[in-house]
Amino acid sequence: MTVRIRYKTEAVVSSSNAGEEDLGKPLAAITIDTQGKGGTWKTTLAPGAVDVQLLFPNVTNVRFIWLRSSPNDPTIPLTGLLMRRNSNLGEQWPLDPLPGAKEAQWMLTTSGFTALFASNPSTAAIDVTISIAGD
Repeated sequence: MTVRIRYKTEAVVSSSNAGEEDLGKPLAAITIDTQGKGGTWKTTLAPGAVDVQLLFPNVTNVRFIWLRSSPNDPTIPLTGLLMRRNSNLGEQWPLDPLPGAKEAQWMLTTSGFTALFASNPSTAAIDVTISIAGD
């Protein structure tokens, strides 16, 4: 069985809040039918959680990953997460929301991605939605 991945990305960058798109409007729409396994699920990272492995059920080599983080309590501002690829000792990189945003997103097409570890340095729980495909 193959897994179909369809994703669209669009970003509008404007020099004012009028949204004239004068600084660019990149758009991509992709459909791929080459991955063998995948899925989407949601988990909650407890406040102060350190290097929690975000499991990839049935996928050993992730080729597509999309993450979305949002506060578990929507009345509080979102803080960033710290992520590590393939090992809890790997390089740490932030998944931070833009100022004023209620969510942060990250999408990557890659190879050799076998594990993902997340830390939540904040004092509030953060929900993480994960979509993956690979093998």
